[in-house]
Amino acid sequence: MSDISTISRFPNLGKLSVAILEHTIKPIIGEKAIDEIKSPVIEKDLLNSLETILEKAEKQFIAQYADREICEIILNLPLSNLPSVVQAVHLFYSNPNVTTLNQILTKQLESLFPTISSERIGSGVFAYIRFLKDELINLNNDIRSKLGIKATLEMQNNTTKMVEILSRIEKNQTQGQEKLGTAVTIYKRDYTELTTEEVAEWNSIRESEVVKKSGNLVIRKSRFNDYPKAARHFDSLFPNYYLDPVDLKDKAQLLEKISRFINTLNSEDVTERTILNFISEQQAYFIIASVLKEYFHFGHHDTFLFPEFQLGNSYQADYLLVGRSSDGWSFVFIELEEPLGQITLKDGEFGTVFRKGIEQVKNWDVWLEAHYGSLRETFDKYRHDGESLPDEFFTLDKSRINYVVVAGRRDDFSKKTYREQRIMKKNSVLILHYDNLIDTSKNIVGQSTY
Repeated sequence: MSDISTISRFPNLGKLSVAILEHTIKPIIGEKAIDEIKSPVIEKDLLNSLETILEKAEKQFIAQYADREICEIILNLPLSNLPSVVQAVHLFYSNPNVTTLNQILTKQLESLFPTISSERIGSGVFAYIRFLKDELINLNNDIRSKLGIKATLEMQNNTTKMVEILSRIEKNQTQGQEKLGTAVTIYKRDYTELTTEEVAEWNSIRESEVVKKSGNLVIRKSRFNDYPKAARHFDSLFPNYYLDPVDLKDKAQLLEKISRFINTLNSEDVTERTILNFISEQQAYFIIASVLKEYFHFGHHDTFLFPEFQLGNSYQADYLLVGRSSDGWSFVFIELEEPLGQITLKDGEFGTVFRKGIEQVKNWDVWLEAHYGSLRETFDKYRHDGESLPDEFFTLDKSRINYVVVAGRRDDFSKKTYREQRIMKKNSVLILHYDNLIDTSKNIVGQSTY
């Protein structure tokens, strides 16, 4: 892979961005080296190094984060002095996708500062962990040196390995198709691969984020929204199912899609299938995802949408929304039903259309109780090769599972229907009409997150 003809296809490669290395460390150094890193021989040095990493991350966080009160909290409560935090960072090092560290930091700060909103604390913790990830990359270099393979992975002069990474990306389309099989995708291109131009642009922007260096201290100002669109997808857990929040800023395009959505709903022959086809053909997935901001409290850190999500061989959800917050990952299984028909009865009770949808989600709930762990295989089909699944994706926590049934229009609802809606919500089943989707879609336009 390192011959001259191959390298010439990727000229001007010094170091590639840390973001790519985060996704490719394990494939490059292999399982054996990973096991050796985790061995008892290095364990003591690793724990000592993690304390230093915490201190460095604190300094970067304090220097860059805009919320000065949160920074003051971190400054006066050095996280590196808390044994529980050090142990959580150790676990975080082994698997950066686990939520233990996030939860420990959030609970620690919320308990000590109850007057500060959970949202501000959660945002601060999320930013702090981003700095921590950058420092962990430097720690990885130290450990590689002890293993005698630092030259193989040295960031500054790693042209050969970066070529291998790019070549692997280049081959990823064919491999990705084999991996996904018959899985339904939501985009026309495969975001598990990047062009050399996209890699170069991404690398350039990442380098421009560095505003100051002092020894091992690197201060960055994030330019995430300026990354190539493909890079934002590539850098996520499920690249081909990532809902890019930057797209929400395209107000004209989104409002035009909402207008066409309304026209579709108002047509005399509209059906559930008509609506599903419209969303797919127009790539109007923001209409479905817009329910997160209005009715749930997750998804503002990351949002993914899976259409026609299979629950074994028994059931299929029209959509699965997966959202991340400072508390970890949560899930919304969505069933669209007919916009016309017997939506409700004269007394306001649910009609046959809603009862059918409610029965469906009840069946899903029973299936998930018995088979949730098997979803790991399904999610593995979708995830980025360089990422590992967080615990929430294969360990059932019913508090993270939600259901939505959509049917009918606003005029179908009466006071009694809304009362029934409130009762269902207590059981984690949200009952909506299609005008609710119009409202939430309009509200999400121009927002920074879902």
